[in-house]
Amino acid sequence: MMRIRSSGRRLALTALAATAALTTASCGASAEQSAADATTLTLAVQGAPNSFDPLELTDGTQAYVWSSVYDTLLRYDNKGELQPNGAKSWSYSDDRKTLTLKLQDGMTFSTGAPVNSAAVKATLERTMKEPGQNQFKLSAVESVEAPDESTVVLRLKEPDAALLHAFTMAVGVIGDPKTLDSERTALNPVGSGPYVLDGSTVNASKYVLKKRDDYWNAKAYPFETVEIRVIKDRTATVNALQSGGLSAASVETTQVDRLKAAGFDVKFIEAVAMGGLTLADRDGTRVKPLGDERVRRAINMAFDRNKIVEQLLRGAGKPTQQVFSPKSDAYDPALERTYAYDPAAAKKLMAEAGYPDGFEVHMPSLFFTKPFEPTVDQALAEIGVEVTWDPTPRRTACRRSPRRSTACSSPSRGSPPRRARYRRTSAPATCSTAPTPN
Repeated sequence: MMRIRSSGRRLALTALAATAALTTASCGASAEQSAADATTLTLAVQGAPNSFDPLELTDGTQAYVWSSVYDTLLRYDNKGELQPNGAKSWSYSDDRKTLTLKLQDGMTFSTGAPVNSAAVKATLERTMKEPGQNQFKLSAVESVEAPDESTVVLRLKEPDAALLHAFTMAVGVIGDPKTLDSERTALNPVGSGPYVLDGSTVNASKYVLKKRDDYWNAKAYPFETVEIRVIKDRTATVNALQSGGLSAASVETTQVDRLKAAGFDVKFIEAVAMGGLTLADRDGTRVKPLGDERVRRAINMAFDRNKIVEQLLRGAGKPTQQVFSPKSDAYDPALERTYAYDPAAAKKLMAEAGYPDGFEVHMPSLFFTKPFEPTVDQALAEIGVEVTWDPTPRRTACRRSPRRSTACSSPSRGSPPRRARYRRTSAPATCSTAPTPN
């Protein structure tokens, strides 16, 4: 759950570049509304959570809802630096195959039951055992131990540089072992987060969250009530923002001029997530051509990243050739020079690989990929690759598709930030990238 400074301002965010539009609460707001704004935050997101079951949690703007009721073990701050959260400290062994986490003191679930290492162990082991879209993120974990009430020890098969990052996201939530497998978990879970779902919540439409006074870090959350409305239409979102029905929302860059004309000040916020195209079938098991590195290199060369940023994202983003954030220790500036946009050279590679006439591939189509699909179609068609988009429910998007020829996944959304003091809300997809070949 994000934290926003209670400044009495209304906030708008672009969907693809974290552009913030601000105006004073007195602009079109009554004194009564201003008083309510001090304790209530109303947000809009495009999609509702698939489920509150930790097995089904997805990152992205859905996390605005589920991260309100769950603690994650770790978090990132506004500077992109890893910080304690449910775990107050962590340490690795010299060979980085043993990770030890120490939990915060005084943590409780919304039922009043204590949060302990057994709860973390049960949640992680359930994710490791049961099929789900987060299972692969724990593939390096061999076992989870709880030697005492506040210590969790993970034994790894091999070092995993992504594990700590995963603990800031859905994989890092802490569930209540007594209720994890009950029916209530899908719609009204028992969590250790700062908020609980109110009875006025309407699933998939409106989520009303009430602050827990007994939360271990309650002072960090200024809002007594957070209401998150699911509004799929971007124009309707902007209308609600302008009418005072929302405190914050995600808006497209095309709406910035309208917001300026309505008296909003616009501030660009640095990107925090990415969108890209993933080549999942690098062995060529489902689509044989993808097993050839020359084909994967050709696909990388087929995308004009700068044009995508300028035309599709209206300049609100940064082109990149890697999945690592510039704030990450893993970011390598040299990788940005790996692939130049060169369709002619890409076609030559396709011919050398034995596919001068290209091939066909299926890709999952989701609500957030639709704006990108024509661009992907055009870029790949130029080198002979014909794409068929298969409508895919969000809950199965990250799982292996049974369709033999589904070997690529479409541009992805990033994840919103959570739990940093006065953290701004941010929007997904901050940069435009093409697939990586390896």
